[in-house]
Amino acid sequence: MERCLQSILEQTFSDFEVIVTDDSPNGEVRSVIDKYAKDKRLQYFKNEFALGSPENWNEGLRCAKGEYVKIMHHDDWLNNPNSLQTFVNVAKDSDADFIVSSCNNVGPSQTKAHHINKRFRKKWANNNSLILYANYLGNPSTTFFKRHIDSKLNFDVKSLWYVDVIFYYEYKIKHPKIAYIDDILVDTSAGLDTQVTNSAISAKVGVGEFIYVVEKYNLFQRNPFLTHISLLEVLKRYGVTDIQHLEQLLGKSFNRKIPFEILRLPIHHQIYNIIKHICLLA
Repeated sequence: MERCLQSILEQTFSDFEVIVTDDSPNGEVRSVIDKYAKDKRLQYFKNEFALGSPENWNEGLRCAKGEYVKIMHHDDWLNNPNSLQTFVNVAKDSDADFIVSSCNNVGPSQTKAHHINKRFRKKWANNNSLILYANYLGNPSTTFFKRHIDSKLNFDVKSLWYVDVIFYYEYKIKHPKIAYIDDILVDTSAGLDTQVTNSAISAKVGVGEFIYVVEKYNLFQRNPFLTHISLLEVLKRYGVTDIQHLEQLLGKSFNRKIPFEILRLPIHHQIYNIIKHICLLA
């Protein structure tokens, strides 16, 4: 967290507030904040009880007062001292509501640059729901967006695995002006055991949340083939090959017909994943 905070306070653009919403069970976060207590831009809020990842982010949004919001996860950091200035410049010059930059995914043994696929940008411009099938943008640390008081947009507290793409989808529905920055402005941590993504890989979460998104946004009707291929990929990934297993994971009945005989064939889930991405970018 200290690396994240230091990268923010060292920015050449300085007209901002830093809001830290502390959801931790101990005083470690507070001890880091105390080192920078002299910086009046820093505002610290300790949650009375643990809110969990999505709601803790929402608490930060509720505390924000600025024109724009820049979310930073505690284990990510700004790539260079001009990162914020670049976000601000693009926001002002483009009049975009939502800006997203390229990033470095920094793992224990390697760093890999992530650039938003240009074909996906064009496709997403015409079909808002495509982001729900694959997160081509990255985590919220790569984003910078206008704070619309009237919208009352929040991160979905019912989701953990799909929470990012649900927010991107709902934000774009109401505020469709998107700008992309090809420069790498953010470094994100990858492959750490402490990350939300690594704590959300059980079959119950992976399958359950995909079905939740499909039903919430009526995706079988909106994108039938893409949704069916994506469902096959998710079920195959988690080894779900019959309706009993699926309904056990969901905790409810599931009435849509699924070709489980195909899922029992020796086809790797990545084959379905490749087909899905071909559909997304075709």
